[in-house]
Order: sequence, then structure tokens, then C-alpha cells
Amino acid sequence: MRQALHLVSLPMHDPLQPSAQLGYLHGHAARNLADFVKTQSYSGHFDVLWLWKGLGMREAYFTHRLFGEELFFLACCHDHPVLFERAFAAYEKFRAPPVHADRSQIASLSMSVKQWTGRVLAPALNPDHLNVIGFSTTFAQVFSSILVCRELQRIAAAPMLFVFGGASVTMPETRQALALWGVDGLVVQSNGEAPLEALVRTIAALPEEASAIDALAEAKLNNVSRIGSLDAPIDLGISRAAMAAIGDPDYDEFFEKLARFCPDPQMREQLLASVPIPVEGSRGCFAKCDFCQNPLITSAFRTLDGDTVAVRVQRLAERYNASKIYFADSVCNSWADDYAVRMIADGVSLEAFMELRVHASEQVFTRLALAGVNEVQLGVEAVSEPLLSAMRKGTKVWQNLRAVKYLAELGIRSVSNLITHHPSSTADDVRETERVMLALTHLTRFSLSHFVVSFGSPIWHELGAEAQAALGRGFLWLPEDLRPYSTQRDLAYPYPREWLDPVAMEAWDAFRRDWGQTETSPEILRMNGRHEVIDGRGGKVLQHRLDDDAALLLELGHQAPKHAEAADRAGFDAKRFDDAISRLRDTRVVLDLNDRFLSLPLRPRSTLVAAVEADTRYSTGEVALALATSGRAARVEKNHV
Repeated sequence: MRQALHLVSLPMHDPLQPSAQLGYLHGHAARNLADFVKTQSYSGHFDVLWLWKGLGMREAYFTHRLFGEELFFLACCHDHPVLFERAFAAYEKFRAPPVHADRSQIASLSMSVKQWTGRVLAPALNPDHLNVIGFSTTFAQVFSSILVCRELQRIAAAPMLFVFGGASVTMPETRQALALWGVDGLVVQSNGEAPLEALVRTIAALPEEASAIDALAEAKLNNVSRIGSLDAPIDLGISRAAMAAIGDPDYDEFFEKLARFCPDPQMREQLLASVPIPVEGSRGCFAKCDFCQNPLITSAFRTLDGDTVAVRVQRLAERYNASKIYFADSVCNSWADDYAVRMIADGVSLEAFMELRVHASEQVFTRLALAGVNEVQLGVEAVSEPLLSAMRKGTKVWQNLRAVKYLAELGIRSVSNLITHHPSSTADDVRETERVMLALTHLTRFSLSHFVVSFGSPIWHELGAEAQAALGRGFLWLPEDLRPYSTQRDLAYPYPREWLDPVAMEAWDAFRRDWGQTETSPEILRMNGRHEVIDGRGGKVLQHRLDDDAALLLELGHQAPKHAEAADRAGFDAKRFDDAISRLRDTRVVLDLNDRFLSLPLRPRSTLVAAVEADTRYSTGEVALALATSGRAARVEKNHV
């Protein structure tokens, strides 16, 4: 059977960032399936928002992204007046969105999706081929995809097969919603490359007169099932060889689109400077945190080596004239340090975002900063030891806080968060969180995430059938009979309030309320040489002069050592140690963390850089190292010595 492959990404996805899912699938198809099918990609997540808001599209994205599925659900309802009126009336009472779209905006959004479908996607379909139309449904792309499917069903005569991939379709609620909205087709779970290849090769072997969807459903391809099927097994396996064989993503269509929308070379260069290239160094996650679905619905953990990642990043940056990288990994620790070493050795510094576990050393974070990493989400989640243990993070509070402090010292933006209202938390956890937060007013504030039960997470798997049935299903702001037509926000379920101790519930509610009312810029608390601390906390700048003993302990405390270890390294007996650390406590420049302490004042970036300059694993030369340590994201000539 002749076929054409169309890969589609729709809002809500950042319009100024290529879709990693499209890029990797397009690259794989172009390399491995060119003899069977022609592949086209469509960055509809750019086009639709452009049609909707024009130059205000990115502002609209940031305004509505947290509730993007709700917005496109209403757009899907718009063609059905009775349904829309009921849904919109409920939406107006929905308190969570900071900004609500009005009727005219939703009508305009619905029309924008239809215009894009009619102008771009429908004309590209081949009337003599089976058009396999693959939709990325990662997080908030389900209802925009449904709307496109329904419009294609209305206006297009070409043969079509709809295929939905991405994390959202692992959820039974999403598959149910697809069926209720009248969308027939297939869903693909876990890694997409192998199922895509199996689909294309199976279709190619079918006779022209065959029913492709029936044949594919009967073929029982791995991780492929039909919409509406009660049985949708998932196999998370991916071999190390398969991970290593995944080639470069292909983002040509996205950047060609930017060139058309921005023909002026100077303006286009400025625009490209803000566009990050999505890259994967690994898939899955080696941790099993109780709240996280990633390891159990996406992929077994597989990783590339840091050298391979660095070479790929440099190749893609050159290909697309890019200066920013967005690492799409759940966790980058397995390859991050070797990546940094290779980038520094090659004299290359590219701005990058990473997600990292907090156990990395000061030297690792410093090398990443020298390689250009300027934004990191740390897996912090909690700053109370019992709560962190209940979450099964496998890390300690002292590691969390030490890592956050390293980022501040290196000038790396932290976008880390704390989880509140965990069912295992207590009022004591809230009090400890408040104590720690009061000591960190000189650091970037955490964002707060209200705990929900993520589908496929360890805590979800451990719930019995009765407890799972008690979880909130669908958009809870909708009338109950309409909720099956919706799906889960962020692949998760709200849990019954009675699962959390009422005293803890009240304490978390108060903590979040106070947190929202006291947002301020970070205060000053920094080292000024070895024996002086500049302290601007509380609005008045103080200078704390340290004696030799206190200065030595403060220096050791940047690594959050145990008391006994610090005393031993300093050569202090118990009384001398207690006297020195008491003087540091009096000025609130250390934070006690059980049997450890953390020095709070920030050191100059140059202090951390100096500690890695003598590392014998790499040598960059004076020019390249000076440029890398300047904090600028730039590409430089190799300068090995």
C-alpha cells in the first residue's frame, strides 16, 4: 500500500521551540524509511498561535499554557452550542486560571485551528496514498489534535489514518476521550521510533484494497493499539544499541518556517538567538520517586555518553546557527559531566537547560557552567528529611541545598520546585520547610507544586482499586457527565483531601498563602574575602568579620560536611569546634541540617572556577577558558595547548 507520513505538533507547545518528538521521529523516518514513505513535519504549535494572536502569540502561550488543554477543550466544544454553553459556564467559575479566555477568544482559537488545517495540512494530503497523520500529544496537545482530526474528517477526502503518540495517550482517560470525540485511529506508547517503523513497514506490505486500520490492529504491533481498545499494553524496553542508533533530530521544517515568517536577516538572527534546540542525552530515569510517572510510562532508562551528546549538540548548533540547547531528558546526570569536559576541551560554550539530580559535585556544576549551562531544574522537591524520604527521592536535604547554592554562586538560573500537600507529609514537615526557607532568602525562590497522583507513578501503582477509584477523573470544574470527554491535567489525578492529615493540610495551605504574599528579590549574603561576610538580609547591610577558626569552618561548610568531619579537617577538638560554629550561628551564616551544616554566604564564581582549572582531564588554553568562564554563551575556535 502506498503511503505518506505527516507528523504534527500542535499547541500548547512553546511556539518558539521545535518539537523534540517531531524532530526525532522525522530524523528517524528520513534515515530509515525513505524507501517506503515520504515524511513531512508540521509545526502547527507555531502556526496556530500565530493565526490566533499574531505577534502576541508567545505572550498568549505563557498566559494560557498551564491550562492549555482546558482552552482547546472549549475550542472543541465550540461547534456544539449546547455543549459549549454548559462547558463555558463551568469554565467561568473555574478559579485556577489566572487569566480566563472569553467567548470571542475561544471562537477565534477554534477558527485558527480550522484555518490552519484547511490551508496547510489538508492540501498536503495525497489523494492516492494512505496519509498516516501522527500527532504528538505530550502533556497539553490532546484537544488541539482532536480538533484537527475532526476538521480533517469534515473537509478532506484523502484516505487518512490517525496515530497519536506521546505521554498523554498512556492514560486511559485520554484514550477514552479520543473515542468519545469520534476519533478512530491508533495510539503509540513509549519510544516512538520502533512502532513508527513497524507501522510504516506493515502498511507497505498491505494490498491497496486492504483496511489499514483493521490490519494494523490485528497485527498487534508492540506498543500500538486501537483507540477504544480496552487492552493497551505498554513495553518500556529499549536496547542500548537502539538508543545509541538514534540519530540527529531533523528540525528543518521549523527553521524554514521561521525564515519565511521573518525574512529580514538581522531580525531573523535576533530571533534565532532565543530559539533552543531540543536534544536528548538519555531516555527514562534511573530514579523511582514516588510521585513521578516518567520511569513507568515513558521508557526504560538508557543513556548516551557525554562525548556523543557534545558532538551532536555542536553539530546541531552549527546546522541551525543556534546558540541555545534544551535538553529534554528527565535527568542528565549520567552524561552531563563528560559532556561539559568535551565542550570545554573543544572551546565551545552554548547556553543550555538541564534537569539534574542534586548529588552532583561542586566541580560538576562548575564544569557545566563553563560549558554554557545557564538554567537548571534540580530534583529538590522537599527540604524536610522525613518528607524527602517518604517521597523515595534517594537524596538528602543537605544535597538539595548545597546544589541550589552552587547554582546561585555560578550564575545558573534555578527553576526548581517544592512539592506541597504530599499525602505522607506532616505539620512538622511544613515547620521544617519554613525554617529552611527563612535561611535561604538570598537564593532564587522555589516554585511550588501541589501534589497530585501521577498516572503510572509508584504511589499510583501501590494504591488499591478502591483508592484509585476515589481519584478525581477529568476536568473537575466540568459537570460530572461531561468529564469523560476531557482528560487529566499534567497526566495526574487530584486526590481526596481526607488522605492528608487535616493539621498538615491547614499548615500547607497557610504556607502557600504566605509564600504567594511575600515574593521578593533575593537578598544579599556573600563572601568578601575569607574573613568577611556582607549581609543585606532584613534590609540593612552588615559586615561580619570572622576570626580564623570561624573563617575556616565557614570555608569547609560550603560542602555541607558532617560536624565530626569538619572538626577533623580543621584540626579542632570538640570545644574549639563548638565555640567556632556557635559564633557562625550567632550571625546566621550557617544552617544546621541534622549532623551537618551548610555555609550560607555565596562565594564568587571565580572561586569555584579556580577549583576546576587544575583538572587534568582537559586542557583548553587561556583564551578558550577565559571566554568560557566569562559566562557568555559563545562559540570559539579550538585552542588546545
